[in-house]
Amino acid sequence: MSVNNRFLLKGRGGTFGYKGEIDMNYLKRFLQSPYTKLVIAAVLVYTGFTEAYETISEDIERGDFGAHHGIFLMGIAHGLESLTEIFSVTDEISDEKS
Repeated sequence: MSVNNRFLLKGRGGTFGYKGEIDMNYLKRFLQSPYTKLVIAAVLVYTGFTEAYETISEDIERGDFGAHHGIFLMGIAHGLESLTEIFSVTDEISDEKS
């Protein structure tokens, strides 16, 4: 057994543990990353916008709001939240360097 296989079997040195199980800490870090959140927000904005694009003015005039409008707004909110996280970390790093 090679050194790398022993580390993987013990759950060290890689993303996957024994029999291909995903390391939960890796998954948690991936899902909590502001960059992952930004990509998810971009997908929400895109899908909501493509659904609402053709009828947005009529929907606003009639007050007829559907799920696609909510997805669009939720995507914007999540995008702004992830951008503030990215910029706050960037500011902290620049403050530490100076």
